[in-house]
Amino acid sequence: MSTAPELPSGNPFTYEIGGFQVSLDSFPFHESEYLAAFRKECRQGSDLHLTVREEPFLPFPAGVEIAMVGETRFSDPEGRRIRVCRTEDKSKILYRITELAPGSLLAEIIPDAAAGLGSYLILRWLDLPGAFLERGAVFLHASFIRWNGKAILFTGRKQIGKSTQAGLWQRHQNAEVLNGDRVLLRQIDGVWTACGSPFCGTSGICVNEKLPVAAIVLLKQRPDNEISRVDLKAAYVAFLSGCSYDSRSWRATEQVIALTEQIHRQVPMLRLSCTPDEAAVRCLEAALKEEGIYV
Repeated sequence: MSTAPELPSGNPFTYEIGGFQVSLDSFPFHESEYLAAFRKECRQGSDLHLTVREEPFLPFPAGVEIAMVGETRFSDPEGRRIRVCRTEDKSKILYRITELAPGSLLAEIIPDAAAGLGSYLILRWLDLPGAFLERGAVFLHASFIRWNGKAILFTGRKQIGKSTQAGLWQRHQNAEVLNGDRVLLRQIDGVWTACGSPFCGTSGICVNEKLPVAAIVLLKQRPDNEISRVDLKAAYVAFLSGCSYDSRSWRATEQVIALTEQIHRQVPMLRLSCTPDEAAVRCLEAALKEEGIYV
């Protein structure tokens, strides 16, 4: 017999992120402008629901070694997945997240920390990358621009120039930068679609938009400009290093691999070895027209 705690009811905060419905039953928290951009009344059942409540004391779980930094994940005797995290001074449990059922989470946090609750912890507790991956969508570290009504995504390793190339397209092609850090990729009506996300990194650019993906551009720095098609092996490398998922989980890794294969078959992936100037824009523009993406 389940001993799942009784959950309080109330008027939840509701959001739509990439077409997924997310709801929170929570006491007021410090909602960032980035998360607020995704506020929307949910007219249907939530894909993901989080209940937040204060708990005066959270015991250290018996028989579980708790990491000094970050979250520790384990399952309780009833098979429910649990995540816990220590306080900064390591002396207490700061919060506990319990998966009550698929898509339903309970977050408990000690009162000392509840007053300062903000969007960072709410998003961490929701684990959107893991939840959405189970639903066939994946977060990719990329700069996301709108050009001619479609999405172009610039991706690659850290400091490779994703924001630089997005800014160049904004300057020279009147493109609009919609997100500077992470984009959610999912199929909507059979079309791979780039969706804005509340994760925008240091760019501060976070627009709640969904657009069909015209191309995914893998960046490489060079003293000249050259473009080529990306083969499947290179796509694996780019997505396994550039997507947000639990790399310790073989299931999550397999899911990312499967999505990479689907995206590679259906969306043009181009390698742009480039300079940080207008010449790179012209090189990619010519390739897009040659691919028949834009005419």
